[in-house]
Amino acid sequence: MPPAPFTPRPDAGKPPAAQSAKGLSTGISFQPGSNIWIQCDGDFQLDGANHTGLITKNVIIKQPGMQLLADDVHLVMKDTPPAASSLFSGDLKSLDCLGNVEVITDDEFVHCDRLFHDVDADFSRMTMDDPENDVRIYRQEESGKTQLISAVKSLEVNTPTGEYKPGGVVFMIPYRHNIPAPRAKDCSPAHRKKEPPK
Repeated sequence: MPPAPFTPRPDAGKPPAAQSAKGLSTGISFQPGSNIWIQCDGDFQLDGANHTGLITKNVIIKQPGMQLLADDVHLVMKDTPPAASSLFSGDLKSLDCLGNVEVITDDEFVHCDRLFHDVDADFSRMTMDDPENDVRIYRQEESGKTQLISAVKSLEVNTPTGEYKPGGVVFMIPYRHNIPAPRAKDCSPAHRKKEPPK
């Protein structure tokens, strides 16, 4: 059974913070008509009657400029699922990625435990199973330096409006290492920032 879907919140106007939201994260997007490559170690099921699909176990989805990894991916189509070769040709309504989710683009590396993406709304919600852990976005700036965006519990990104909503404390700090930090909350590069001063 697919997980309960997330629903984008109605736009209540662009908050002041939204002016810099597009700099916070580019989100994810699938390009209709672009080449796509899918790999998994489990099942690849398409249910035409319910307009859904399921890809399980070590899922990798690639398009030019983007790679998505997850334990499982649940798909919802606008119409009956087409052949796998044209799966993302504009008929995809949403996808829900679960477990050790990573999104890699030309200038970002995102990790979370669950990623829901509404294709038409161009809305993404990233969450962590542990509400004290943080969604992390490692972003390479034009200067070549890396910046870390850390949002405790969750982060919503509405690309068309430029609005973002963190589920808790959010930090934007320089990141000086060559590889991402381990996913555990105690290993968060922002962890020391969260501790109260002694």
